Formats: sequence, structure tokens, C-alpha cells
Amino acid sequence: MRLEDKFLILNAKVSLNTDEYSKIQHIITTQAQTINWDYLISAAYRHGILPILYRNLKKLCISKLPRVFLNNLQAIIIQNGLRNLMFTRVLFSIFDIFDNNAIQAVPLKGPILSKYVYGDIALRTFSDLDILVLPEDSHRVVELLTINGYMPESILTPTQQLHFMRCSNQIVLKHLETKVPIEIHWELMGPYFVRSISLNELIERTEFIQVEGKKLKVLGLEDLLIYLCVHGSKHRWGRLEWIFCVAVLISNRSDIDWDVVINRAQNWHCFRMLLLGLYLVHDFLNVTLPSPVKKMTEQDTSLPMLAKKVRQELFSKADESEEPWRGASIRSFQIHALDSIWDATHFTLKLIFKPTFEEWNARLLPNSFTFLLYGIRPLRLLWRYLARIAGINTG
Repeated sequence: MRLEDKFLILNAKVSLNTDEYSKIQHIITTQAQTINWDYLISAAYRHGILPILYRNLKKLCISKLPRVFLNNLQAIIIQNGLRNLMFTRVLFSIFDIFDNNAIQAVPLKGPILSKYVYGDIALRTFSDLDILVLPEDSHRVVELLTINGYMPESILTPTQQLHFMRCSNQIVLKHLETKVPIEIHWELMGPYFVRSISLNELIERTEFIQVEGKKLKVLGLEDLLIYLCVHGSKHRWGRLEWIFCVAVLISNRSDIDWDVVINRAQNWHCFRMLLLGLYLVHDFLNVTLPSPVKKMTEQDTSLPMLAKKVRQELFSKADESEEPWRGASIRSFQIHALDSIWDATHFTLKLIFKPTFEEWNARLLPNSFTFLLYGIRPLRLLWRYLARIAGINTG
């Protein structure tokens, strides 16, 4: 592992203890000439912890940092803070629309998660806003947002959009002026939760949080912990901040009901994804887990192998992470993170046969034949696989 990556892991804390401060100071004092500061900024940004890195370095040893590095870092931090504030105001405007039309919704991630976990909307980096709505409200939500200046990422006919929203779990819209992307979800995690989750129950368990003077909902503590672990597993834990966020949540909240977390994850068939997230926060960031929970992570013999793949993904070279079979590698990871063979089979069948936005957006069939997309989807996957073997660029 590169020195810069080790340095990032050391700084992946909202608050540092004396020993961690000493280690960081020692690296800066003795190895500042060998640190690639441009790489450090790039890696910290890619991992989503640039604001955390800056806050810790500012408290610790700002006078010892190279001036060019510090100037570049400060410029990015200011830009990120302004961007986050703009995104937060956009989120407020969307929820004003929802409130005026009796739409129940919960923000996911973005500034709400930053405020809830870190206490500051500026301490995360994000590029869109994710919002969870009830399935029965999804069409109305899209209509309301369209009226208010948002456009879906692709224009579908009303019939095509109806079919698309039936077989999908989210739709992306972008404001014509602000260009802020909004992801509207009507399932918490789509095919990654094998068992259907009652969103009404999720909303009933939400907590309220004050963000810049406005009161908004956030997923209940136990639901949020499970969601963050499943979201990380969905993306092969490709950003250090995803692990860091779970670590801070666990460290700051002594009121987590671990029995509820365990039982709910088992009922939702995402128990291994939960355990993987907990294993990673202990392995990477030395977070102390309750003894019964830690024992569960030790009993699952698949977790060290999955954690090894996460470590390789986090700290691989940029060109290695863009290898041609990256998609297949991520799908393999997702399948191995599922609880059982039945879950893996269920997931794989959905993956092969369920049309995605790509099929709908291609407008391959007239409206009356859209049901045939369930057969076209596997044929497109087969063509892509054969083309990749033959070295053909499919675009």
C-alpha cells in the first residue's frame, strides 16, 4: 500500500486521538518530501474524504504542509462547501413541492447523511440527491418534478415510462437550470434486497433532523446502518468514505439496538452485507464492535475473502480499476455477498432477464411489444460478452 493511502486511512476519523495525531505528525515531519501531494488530493477526492482530511490537517499541522498543496486543497474545499450548500437548497425546494402535495419522502445520503453522521453538510462529497418515495407516489412525483423544471434522463412515451417504472426501482431527473441530478427511488435497494421491504414501515421509523433551519426526515438508526452496509456492498465498497461513514455512525451512537439490526438484516436477506460492512470498519479503522456482533463477523468465513477484494479495489491503480471485466467482477462480488444460494439465484435471474434503463432507452420495440424486452435483455448481455471476448467495442 502506498504511503499516501496509509496516510488517508490514518486521517479517516472525525476526531483523532493522541496516538493518531502523533503518527500523522511523524509522517509529515519525516516523510513530507516523499509524499506525492497531488496524488493525495486526487485519492482523497476519489474516496470522498477530502473534507475530513482537510479538517484534520488544519487542526494538526497546517504550517508544515507544502503551500501549493494547501492552496489547492483549500480551493477544492471551498468549492465543495458551496456546491453542498447549493444541493441542500435544491433539496429544500423539492421537499417544499412534496409537502405542498402531501407526498411522503425520505432523503437518502447527500447533505442529510452528512449532517446526521458528521454534524456538518460540508464534510461529504456527493454529485446527486437520492430521495425515497412510496411506490404508489412514484408517477406523481415524476409529474410534479417535471412541472417544476426537472427532466428525466431520457424522454420516454407515457406507455414506455409506465412499463419502465414497473420493472425498475429508480428514475433519474435533472433540473434544466441547476443541472442537479435527482434520483427518485421507490425501493430501498432494488434487487439487492431479496425480500420486499415495507416502505410505509420504514417511513414510520424515520427520525427528524434539523438541516440549515429546516426539519427533514432521515432513516431510522437501525435501518440506516443496514442501508449503508448494503449500499457499500452494492458498489464493492469502492470509496473509503462509505466505510468511514459506517464507522462514525457506530462509534457515535451507543443507542443502536443490535438485536433489531441483526434480525432485520436476516429478514431482509442482507445479513452478510451487514456483517461485511461491520467487518470492514473493524479491519480498516479499528472500530470496536459489540462482542456478540464481532463473533458473528468471525464466524462467516467468506468475509476475509470479500474484504481482500475491497482492499484491492480501494487501493488499485486507476488503470487497473478500469479493466474490461470490471462489471462482471462487481457482479461476482455482489453475488458472493448474498446470504444464500437461493438469494444468489434470485439476484442472477433478475440481472439476466429484467430490462434495465439501457433497454428502455434504446426504444427497441413499439409500445405494444415492450414485454419482449425480457427476452431481448439476455440476448444483449450475450452479445456484449461475446463482443468483449472478440475485442469488439460495443460502445
